[in-house]
Amino acid sequence: MSDPIYEILDNLRKEVQSLRVENDRLRRSRNDEVAAAGELRKEIERLRSRVAELERTLTRTSANLMAAISLLKAGGRDAAPSDKMFRQMLNDYEKAAQDGREKLLEDKL
Repeated sequence: MSDPIYEILDNLRKEVQSLRVENDRLRRSRNDEVAAAGELRKEIERLRSRVAELERTLTRTSANLMAAISLLKAGGRDAAPSDKMFRQMLNDYEKAAQDGREKLLEDKL
C-alpha cells in the first residue's frame, strides 16, 4: 500500500498542473479579447472617419444642389427644353436638397 502522504502530494501535483493549464487557457483567452477590443476600436475609428467624410460630401452636394435650384429658378423656362422637364428637374433637385438637409440634421454617430 502507498503512503497517504504520497497520494496527497500526487493529487496536489495533478491539481497544480490542472490549474496551470487553466491559467494558461484564461491568459490566452484574455489576450484574444484584448486583441479583439483593439480591432473594434480601430473599426469604430474607421467608421467615425467615414461618417465625417460622408458628412463633408453631403454638405458639398447639398450646397451644389441649392445652387442648381437657384439657377433653375432664376433661369426660368430657358433652363430646360420643356416646361414639364423644367418642373421635374426642379422637383428632383429640391427633393434631393431636402433629403440632404434632413440627413445633416440627424444625430451624429
